[in-house]
This record gives sequence, structure tokens and C-alpha cells, in this order.
Amino acid sequence: MSFELFNIIKDFANKLSKETKINEEDKGCTLFAKFTSDKYKMLTIVIWKLLMKKMEMGEVVNLTISSGEFRDMGIKTISIYGGEIWEFYDYESFSHYYIRLIKMRKGGEEWVSLYVDYVPKSAWWTKKERGE
Repeated sequence: MSFELFNIIKDFANKLSKETKINEEDKGCTLFAKFTSDKYKMLTIVIWKLLMKKMEMGEVVNLTISSGEFRDMGIKTISIYGGEIWEFYDYESFSHYYIRLIKMRKGGEEWVSLYVDYVPKSAWWTKKERGE
């Protein structure tokens, strides 16, 4: 799968998000996208469908977030009121994804943020396991 999943999510985020920040480098990629809060359910379904396509050759760890907060230099800046976290380990490409879809609130504003970290050469596999 290598960059395929990352590129699908990137294209999706670029089309539907209010704001997107992408960093693509040789050692990995990161993505941040901010969506209106009404997109949460749709985003959850899309991410699950994408992961299910590769499930037979990988492992998915899924966590549900009930609450939390962001702290910047010790000061609470954002409240978290829900979300999902997925870790996907791709057995074919020896890579992994760390995906967070988080419901956020600050003052009177609510939104959903999507964070994706992609590590194409994951340290979860040794050189020997990767056949290097």
C-alpha cells in the first residue's frame, strides 16, 4: 500500500476540509485537516472503509476517545469531546499509520480535526524481517 492510503486521505482532505497542512518527506508523511463538526460520522465511515480494504494483510488497533484536552506550554487551549484513533500496520509494505479523528471545542467553536502520520519504513519490523 505504501503511500496509497496517505494519498487517498490527502485528496479527500483537500476537497472537503476547511484547512489542510501536509508534510511529505522521504522518512514519512504527516497530514492535518480541519473539518466542520457535522463531517465526523462520514469521516469515520470513510477511514474504516479504507482500512478494511487492507485488513487481511495488516492489523488495525482502534480506540474510542471520550474526552481530553490539548495543553500548550501547560495551558489548556482546546477541549476534546470525542473521537477515534486507529493504528494500521501494513504487513506487505512494513509500514504503519497513526490516524486520529478528534472532536474539538474552543470557546463557542466546535470542529473535527484529522491527523495522519505515515511511516513507510516502520521500526516495528527489523531489517531482517523486511528482507534487507
